[in-house]
Amino acid sequence: MKKNIFTILALIILFTICSVSSASEVKIISSGNENNVFETTGTLRVEWKEGDDCDYLGLIKMYFIPDNPTAFGGKIAYVWAKDMSDAVLWKKAQKLGYKESEEEDKKAGEEILKLAKRIFKNPEIKNGENGHEEIAVKIRLKSLKPVVECNNVMLYSELVNAEEIKAPKVNLSEEKYDTKLNGHFTVGYTVKSPNGSANIMEKPDANSKVVKRIGKNDTIGEIQDFGEWVFVYYRNKYPDFTYGYVRKSELKKNIRHPFENIDLFN
Repeated sequence: MKKNIFTILALIILFTICSVSSASEVKIISSGNENNVFETTGTLRVEWKEGDDCDYLGLIKMYFIPDNPTAFGGKIAYVWAKDMSDAVLWKKAQKLGYKESEEEDKKAGEEILKLAKRIFKNPEIKNGENGHEEIAVKIRLKSLKPVVECNNVMLYSELVNAEEIKAPKVNLSEEKYDTKLNGHFTVGYTVKSPNGSANIMEKPDANSKVVKRIGKNDTIGEIQDFGEWVFVYYRNKYPDFTYGYVRKSELKKNIRHPFENIDLFN
């Protein structure tokens, strides 16, 4: 009898571990330089503020908290309806002028509100109040990129689709949530290969196109760890970044602010 009980308990534990592992996995749906699509599970959060919090893109925001705490370099991803990366905003500001560009960007906040109402089934957003709602989701995100907001380095992504699922939500304290969202850190790497250099590849494949060659003095930031390969970004001249995959065996990990002692705008 006892043997049967232990067998049943072992099977339950094994099933639970496999379920959690499967749920927290990040899959590459498609890849190619910066145009990657990832699929994973976690918690989608819509948040609204009563006043300006140094974000000119509006007071309604969406964030994704992956089930896997080490996914996305330990960061929370900032979710938008379209490409709102620094490179796009910079080019738009130069073309339209800052005032007109700012008006265009505010419209992006309105798009987030429309998305939130569809995904969260009409959340009770009240003007003049702070609040948020969360749901567990299976989600596809495109083009994870660093974005600088209020001197914080955040990860931004375009939403492909999100489907609510029956699963526990990620439970973070407000302090932990803020640290993972706004913290001045990233998982960074430097080159450790014997020849002092490494290739950033377009895809996680040794036969893929080389998009950039980096040296021993270069630092790259982690976006996603896929075991043998790491999806990274390399800062060229702000706001231009190179994205791609590097073999982890060629890298040495260090956790730091990726723009430490660097003037972001030069």
